[in-house]
Amino acid sequence: MEEVIWTEIAVNDIKIIWQFYAEKDLVVANKIVDKIYLTGKNIKYPQQYQIDETLGLPFRRMIVMHFKLIYIEFENKILITNVFDTRQDPSKLKL
Repeated sequence: MEEVIWTEIAVNDIKIIWQFYAEKDLVVANKIVDKIYLTGKNIKYPQQYQIDETLGLPFRRMIVMHFKLIYIEFENKILITNVFDTRQDPSKLKL
């Protein structure tokens, strides 16, 4: 199993998601963030999920609810680079 590391950008993306939902319902915000973290931790190997259709190789993606976790393999680790709301225009995805 590969080690999963969350970049500062990905952690910041999750903070923004949490803040958005926490304004409406703190319990829901916590559940969403917990599910994102848990799912990300379950990446076992780099090719487990699809190549991201917007970014192409080496970026892969996994879908959690309506969020896309973008990751790459880096130095034998899984590096989660971004968490992106798939309801947004894909051109807004910044690496």
